[in-house]
Amino acid sequence: MEESFGSDYNMIIEEYSFYQKLTPKMQNALIKSIFSAFHKKFAKSLFKSCEQSFVSDITINLYSRSFPAEITTVMEEGNKFSEMFLIHKGSISIHFGQGTPPILVLPESSHFGDY
Repeated sequence: MEESFGSDYNMIIEEYSFYQKLTPKMQNALIKSIFSAFHKKFAKSLFKSCEQSFVSDITINLYSRSFPAEITTVMEEGNKFSEMFLIHKGSISIHFGQGTPPILVLPESSHFGDY
């Protein structure tokens, strides 16, 4: 099941009417099962004081994007963040200006942006 969600991260939202028919306990179990890797990396640290139903609601409303290793810019210097980025795999380097050495490298399981 996780494989199919790995290729289409919006499946739960697209099938939201079915999801809503599940009991809250079943909804939470489904989200925990499908997004277990996310929960292990982020939910325990970012949402540790939140109820499971809130974490499940946040999880199904995430918009997932993957950036190939050859992508050089995720955000331009001077732009304001309007979203939060969670680094699931890999790392990201923060630079001031193109071609400059990194001032910071954020490892896997880190987050940055507006939250």
